[in-house]
Amino acid sequence: MTTQPENSPRQIRDGYIAAIADSASWVALDRGFRFDYLLLARDVSPGERLEDVLDQDPGWAMVFADDAAEVMVRRAGPFAALADSFAYRVLPVSAEGRRRLALQPLAPGIHPLLGMLALARGDTAEALREIRIERRLHGAAAAPGGP
Repeated sequence: MTTQPENSPRQIRDGYIAAIADSASWVALDRGFRFDYLLLARDVSPGERLEDVLDQDPGWAMVFADDAAEVMVRRAGPFAALADSFAYRVLPVSAEGRRRLALQPLAPGIHPLLGMLALARGDTAEALREIRIERRLHGAAAAPGGP
C-alpha cells in the first residue's frame, strides 16, 4: 500500500483495514501477498493491533524506528541480512552494568525499565524487585501500579 490508498486494488485496501485490527486478517493478507517489508506509522489509532502482532512474530524484525514510522523486514527472504545486522534487540543487563547502576544515584524511571527488560527475559521475580526498588527510591506514584 502506498500513501495513495485509492491507487491500490480494493482487495489490498480492504485486507489492510481488516489486518490492522485483527491478527487473523493480517495472517490472511500476508499469506496472499507475502510482504518482504513493512513501513508502519507510529501513531496508531485505538484498536489497531498490527504492530503488536508483528512484535510477537519471530518471522519479522524491526530494523528502524523513529517518531513517525518503523520499518519491519521479514527475517527470511531478500532482507534476511538486513534483519540479522540491524534488528532491534533486547540486551540483558550484565552484572557489571548492574554494579555500575548501584554506584550512581538513579533517576526516576530506571528501575521500571530494568523491570521491563526482566519481563522480556521471562523473569517476573526480577521485574517485581525492580518495581519495588523504584517505589522505595522515588515513591509509589513513580512506579507502575502506583496511586
